[in-house]
Amino acid sequence: MKLSFLQRQEKIIDALLENTDGHYVTSAYLASLCHASTKTIRNDISLLNDIFKDKAIIHMQKSKGYYLTLLSDDFDDIKNHYFHHNHNVYDNTIQRSYYMIEKLLMSEHAVKIDDLAQELYIDRTTVSRDLKYVRDFLNKFHLELKHKPGLGNYIDGDEIHLRTCMLEILNMDSAKTYFDISLDYQNQIYKILDRDGISINENSLKELTLYVFLSKYRINHHHYLKLSHDEKEKLLNEYEYQVARDIWDILEIPYFEDEICFLTAHIIGKRMNYVSDIESSIFNVFPQKIENIINRIYTYLYETYGIDFFKDFYLKKALGIHILSMESRIQYDMYLKNPMLKDIKTHYFLAYQMSIDIWRFLYPDKDELYSEDEIAYFTIHIQYALMRNQMNHKKKVLLVNSLNSSSTELLSYELLNRFDDYLEIKDSIYVSQLDNININDYDLLLTTTSLQITDIPVIQISSILNERSVQSIRNFFKKGYYCSLGEYLSSKDIYFCKDCHNIQEVMSFIYDVLKNNSISINKENLLNREMIGNNVNNQTVAFPQIVADIDYITEIIISLDRPIVWIDSFVKKIVFIAYPQQFYIKYSQFYSLLQRFIVDQDAINTFLLLEDTNDMMTFLSSYK
Repeated sequence: MKLSFLQRQEKIIDALLENTDGHYVTSAYLASLCHASTKTIRNDISLLNDIFKDKAIIHMQKSKGYYLTLLSDDFDDIKNHYFHHNHNVYDNTIQRSYYMIEKLLMSEHAVKIDDLAQELYIDRTTVSRDLKYVRDFLNKFHLELKHKPGLGNYIDGDEIHLRTCMLEILNMDSAKTYFDISLDYQNQIYKILDRDGISINENSLKELTLYVFLSKYRINHHHYLKLSHDEKEKLLNEYEYQVARDIWDILEIPYFEDEICFLTAHIIGKRMNYVSDIESSIFNVFPQKIENIINRIYTYLYETYGIDFFKDFYLKKALGIHILSMESRIQYDMYLKNPMLKDIKTHYFLAYQMSIDIWRFLYPDKDELYSEDEIAYFTIHIQYALMRNQMNHKKKVLLVNSLNSSSTELLSYELLNRFDDYLEIKDSIYVSQLDNININDYDLLLTTTSLQITDIPVIQISSILNERSVQSIRNFFKKGYYCSLGEYLSSKDIYFCKDCHNIQEVMSFIYDVLKNNSISINKENLLNREMIGNNVNNQTVAFPQIVADIDYITEIIISLDRPIVWIDSFVKKIVFIAYPQQFYIKYSQFYSLLQRFIVDQDAINTFLLLEDTNDMMTFLSSYK
């Protein structure tokens, strides 16, 4: 089992502590103990010597190995503090980068690399490497990491973008380090909103409370935001402006019109979101602009995915409400946090991909995603619509059983457990009841006894579902509707031990593979797809996908020689899939199979261990 950075270092120290009488511990033994290379062990020991200097020293003797000499009586306390009690110790690039971003954002002065290295118990080289991830993260918020000679690094950007980034990094717990947020203040804000008829859910209330106290903190440190004259004029005339003034009064700080106007924009952006009661919404007729946008979205989804949502008025209302409130958030670069983001990306995979495509369709000129959290709210509505749509395409089944009702219920359960994506059991009857049934109301008849019916397809199955019965039902769903995960994978498109260092290099390699396979895909579009990589099963596999002008599904599997940072996770394997346009109906069962695979813990674990082309083909071809 792969150990984390800290777990590996602790094992090294413990192994050396067992041999403090001068016996050497070989690098080969430590490497085996830590499931790491001897080079990694050498690097760890060099770092441990820096961390515990003046308290202990690890000696190295060529051809013999390592031994530990204690220099201080309190070494055990220092060791315990380092490995178990120091909350500023972070174990990988992503965790350390978030710590650095928070430190840089909330500091009033430039921060030196040496200070960061000391706080995080890492060397300068590691800090410098992690700062690349920091720069990439800040770029999403239109912020820059800059350096002042002799003083250190600092974050540069306008106040609105700085606060937006702070809200992304801080949560209610970490924010308490900088300002006092009491539950009483949150309750006061809720009472003001409720009194003025503004409905807000708990998560949005916490976000709003956090922003209010962040504003107070920034003002107390003499950082003020500025809005244009036109922006202020618009917000001054909003109903929520007076609500914002009432909330401002509880902060007991000077009155700043720009600040209150921006707080007004926050309230407007949070007054409606996905948890709104859509069925009872007063928005039955949207502005023509929104109507046109949604019709364009529906057309785009049909042309791209082959899914017809034109008659789904519930989805139209849900999207319309969300777009109306989102426009205000986009105007002021505000983000609506979604606490279910990771679960949504994993469990509603297709709907999330479609939501990203909707965003890019609506805003083709934007170089990056506005907010994954915001897009995940789209996903909830799309997933609900897909479920309604899927019900319309399932085969309506009449189940005829010659045994008792308990047996019929058990058989129904087994059928749905196996074929829920393909069929729904509309009715279950005895043979004697057939004369009272209109057969034409069904698409398929499943029966445990022999019947002579020609009006609809009939499949005879056993009363206790066996493999022969299962295979008969599978055969009914012709190829393209029932397949394996390796159905569209060629052995030549499986690549092991690829040396890629980042997402861009992976996607560039995929582009070259597609080009060699005579598949023409716009390179820029492909390289911009990295944000839709979906990480599953504790950050191990990425699933970037694209809809392209091709005739059939193309799969590419890449196994990296070392994990890379993929958005906010570490990934070792990549499953890339290109779909033809309007693929959903024809390949819906393949997509359902992929979704099942993504959340299948055992399957992912097996997949990660495969390092042979034949084994990979066999495994994926057997996953049905």
